[in-house]
Amino acid sequence: RLAEENWTDVFKNFVLAVSIIIQIVVFCACAQYLSDQ
Repeated sequence: RLAEENWTDVFKNFVLAVSIIIQIVVFCACAQYLSDQ
């Protein structure tokens, strides 16, 4: 089984990836909203 440190690394990488995806989605939504105006 994985060590405790490996799980924290996986969790940090997961949070980082999710935050980047959220930023991209928000950016695309804002760009779409502005282009519609």
